Amino acid sequence: MSLPKARILRGAPAASLRGGQGPATVDAGRARVVRRETIDSAAEAERLVQSAREAAREMLQRAAAEAEEQYVRARQRAEEAARQDAAAALAVQRVREAKADVEATERILEIARLLAERLLHDQLRAAPEMLVPIAREAISHFWHAEAITVRACAADLEVLRGHAQELGVAAAALRFEQDESCAAGSIKVVTGQGGLDADIGMQLDRLVEALRR
Repeated sequence: MSLPKARILRGAPAASLRGGQGPATVDAGRARVVRRETIDSAAEAERLVQSAREAAREMLQRAAAEAEEQYVRARQRAEEAARQDAAAALAVQRVREAKADVEATERILEIARLLAERLLHDQLRAAPEMLVPIAREAISHFWHAEAITVRACAADLEVLRGHAQELGVAAAALRFEQDESCAAGSIKVVTGQGGLDADIGMQLDRLVEALRR
């Protein structure tokens, strides 16, 4: 009588032969993947914000340079007319033209500001997570506050709540409040130490004022 042949089992998972990896090991691996994705997302948001800010700054600087050239040319025309023409009336006319060019400078800067603001808002609509580094920068002025309230419109609050762990402060210290007086892309940070408006329009206003000096 012949003995039955032994059957070889193929394809058995290596983990079952070695005792396998426990749920804790798998969970730890997943946590590392999630954390890596969070870091990559935050870095990309930082890059997009910086890129948009640089584009806006370059646009305003070009406009300011063009306006300055117009003013210098107009002033040179006025000075040349004053030297060459004996008629005071003509010199006055040239000065008036220079003044008109100064007014044109203001219009150019205002148009450039509006275009820059539109560019930044378009960037925010395309990548809402760009709002996270803007909020983090505003909150950074109040690191030691025991309680920090972040106010924004409903859509922006949803983004910020989803990235609360990236705002640089403990979750227990953060409070989110809906404020429909805030336009998209505008954030108000309120603490017991004071408050701050992280508004794109206000930031551009400060940049334009600096270019006027």
